Amino acid sequence: MLSFFLADCLGSGQTPDFLLPECISSFGGTNFAFYNIKDAYLERNEPNSWWTPGVLNHIVGAFHLQKSGEVLDILRQMYKGGQRKIAIVIWHVNIDDDKLAKGSKWKSEMPVGYENTYGHNVNSSGGSMCLQHKKNLAMLLDLIEQVGFENVTIRFAPQGVNDPAQWGTWQEKYYRENKSFIFSAKQVSDRVLKNSKTKVFFDLGLELGGLETGRCGEYSSRLWKQYTDKFGVEGAIGFSFAVEPGRITRMLNIYEKSGRYPVVYPLDIYYHADKVLEYAAQEFNKKGMASPAIIIQETFYNDAQTLTEIQTASKQYNLNILYIMQWQVERAKMHWTKEDGSRCLRHFSISRPVEYSNYLKRPN
Repeated sequence: MLSFFLADCLGSGQTPDFLLPECISSFGGTNFAFYNIKDAYLERNEPNSWWTPGVLNHIVGAFHLQKSGEVLDILRQMYKGGQRKIAIVIWHVNIDDDKLAKGSKWKSEMPVGYENTYGHNVNSSGGSMCLQHKKNLAMLLDLIEQVGFENVTIRFAPQGVNDPAQWGTWQEKYYRENKSFIFSAKQVSDRVLKNSKTKVFFDLGLELGGLETGRCGEYSSRLWKQYTDKFGVEGAIGFSFAVEPGRITRMLNIYEKSGRYPVVYPLDIYYHADKVLEYAAQEFNKKGMASPAIIIQETFYNDAQTLTEIQTASKQYNLNILYIMQWQVERAKMHWTKEDGSRCLRHFSISRPVEYSNYLKRPN
């Protein structure tokens, strides 16, 4: 199974215009979370812009609201620039329940078209996407296949009342809702990409891998078992890691207890990628895994320094880096400064993630 999975991940490994950089096995791409992000967030950071409908246009939640052909044009430009992989990030929450818990953020009813989308979230109430979002996901996957991307990873990120990191006690209702929501999205992708050359993979919990906060350990252990009981490990990359000391070891213990391992490990790494990969390698080695297959699932947008740091660590620690997936944020714009001088994190600085040249090598 490993050889088949890696072949699906790597694809052809060739484009007419680009070559792979040293130490990277295949062409990567972008976590395409939002399109047409307005300047109210990107540049001005206006108060509450994050929660204002139409500022952040979620790639699934607002797909039906795009200007004609807007998303397809971006996908084509991404592919033209050497990208061959894509990830879709689906943050989800039970909107009605979260309103009751955090009413201060829910200023008013959403306008037409945004009823089941709020900020970065789509509605998971009832354990399924709404009909419009199912249609949106199906149309988006169809475009991704048409353009020619080799694989797409769907990343699930429970938020608010659905987020196990926020549970003081186990929340069976929201666990079942999350599981059902993931399974319903998989049904859509299985239908659209059945027998397709575009392979689909699943990150069952964005950055929940090895997290101890709240009930994350119990959540990831139970979801991993129930997902693989139903679908097997093929196509499942487990739970992605925001790499910190101990998290890889804790998640590997969960996989070990289940007797089922993902065949690739998605790592989210930003600053000091060489140092972070050093202790990642140490934790894999301590578990007897000398050269596991690794995806850099998140990192800075089109960043030459990041590539150099990854290559340095790959050589020094004999790492098997399959490919690099960038995030829609530039290193220089990761933070912004308020009028009072305090610094705040900026999650996105790129609206059209079409550049990838600094993670590629041009032919001589």
